[in-house]
Amino acid sequence: SYIRIESNDFELGPIVTLMLREKSKTANDMVKDLMTQITFLGTLSGKAEIKLATSEPIQSTGTVDLQLKKASLDLNNPNLVVARQNFEKALIKGNLQGGKLTIDPNSALNSQELKVAFKGNSVLRNPFETSLLDFVIAIKLEGTLKENFGFIMSVIGGNDGGVNYTINGNIARPNFQGSAN
Repeated sequence: SYIRIESNDFELGPIVTLMLREKSKTANDMVKDLMTQITFLGTLSGKAEIKLATSEPIQSTGTVDLQLKKASLDLNNPNLVVARQNFEKALIKGNLQGGKLTIDPNSALNSQELKVAFKGNSVLRNPFETSLLDFVIAIKLEGTLKENFGFIMSVIGGNDGGVNYTINGNIARPNFQGSAN
């Protein structure tokens, strides 16, 4: 019911690499090998503090203000020519007040060829499983990423340039839907 994170340049690279390697074992065959070829570098700075009042969700409070610094993503595949993605913006901000979680519209992961924007909110309810979701994750590919992976955006409901991924419904039965951006 309580989460607190405080970080000052915590190295995330080894953790992200380990997570990708583990997830690749059960991933779709289309992306399995790719997940083992990704190298991530970067540090985490900022704070997150969330107090969930599960018996009375409207009493829940919290803030999230996390930033990745010196972050980059590299694909080590000799068969693909993909530029190293250096993130000029890697920020996740949100606020939980009065039982409503709101993602700050400045939240984004932006490199020279990858743009990921987050927006939306969640209204917490009692019982917790009936809490409402209303989020959009907008992914846009450009340059070498679009050339090599644009087809994946089409497979998940977008077009070769990207996808707007909507998550709505409630926590117990979320609805996921992709559309072209």
